[in-house]
Amino acid sequence: MSAFAQHVEGTGSWQLHWAAGRGVPSSTDIDLSSETAVLTLLLKALDEQPTLRAKPGILTFASSAGGIYAGSTDEVINEESEPAPRASYGREKLKQEGLLKHWAADKTNTSVILARFSTLYGPGQSQAKRQGLLTHIARCILQRQPIHIFVPLDTIRDYLYAQDAAAELLRVCRMIPASRERIVTKIIGSEHSTTIAQIISIFRRVTRTLPRVVTSCNALGAQYPHRQCFRSIVFPNAESPQQTSLLVGIARVFAHEQLTRAIDVRR
Repeated sequence: MSAFAQHVEGTGSWQLHWAAGRGVPSSTDIDLSSETAVLTLLLKALDEQPTLRAKPGILTFASSAGGIYAGSTDEVINEESEPAPRASYGREKLKQEGLLKHWAADKTNTSVILARFSTLYGPGQSQAKRQGLLTHIARCILQRQPIHIFVPLDTIRDYLYAQDAAAELLRVCRMIPASRERIVTKIIGSEHSTTIAQIISIFRRVTRTLPRVVTSCNALGAQYPHRQCFRSIVFPNAESPQQTSLLVGIARVFAHEQLTRAIDVRR
């Protein structure tokens, strides 16, 4: 953190984007509590740097809107919707957000953005994390394995390409200084609803194969809501930016997995 502070000395302001959480909906309380402990250490390290306290700064914190609002009954979820986590993941994320709010309470020069993202996807998703439906489907197709899905195919989600998510977060960061907001909760999503059946259909178009899908229910699947639609009312984007279409995004995911598999085969 001292190296970061030294770099900031020659600038007028700073930003730090925290997206280091490794928790997923199936994570244990022990895994999630260790994540909170690391976040606590980060906030302590920030407090120890006078340069960072003196200059205007923005700290963003990434979490899953799906986990936080898993039990919401709202037809369309926005920032005024009551959080309703169903699992330890969502509850711990709310705890971490509370930790950030408490930390920022006396930081007159620092703003905190609590970014609640919809279902993110994109090339290069970690193989160590047991999540990422689109990456999972791509890998199963390439390995000629059946795709096991533990929720109904008419389950609705808001899929957002990772680069589009980053661009939207940076747009909000640019708006913070003029707004003078100190603590902002922002839902970031594509604001388009898509079923898993539609996802399978797009993969069929991209790969020109018929994916083999096996559906079944288990206890973990019961934690996922059937329908989640998001519409942000905080710093809404009036410009209607061009988002990456699911067809293009899925094609990129599949191409990346093809390349990764080819490299692994050569080794």
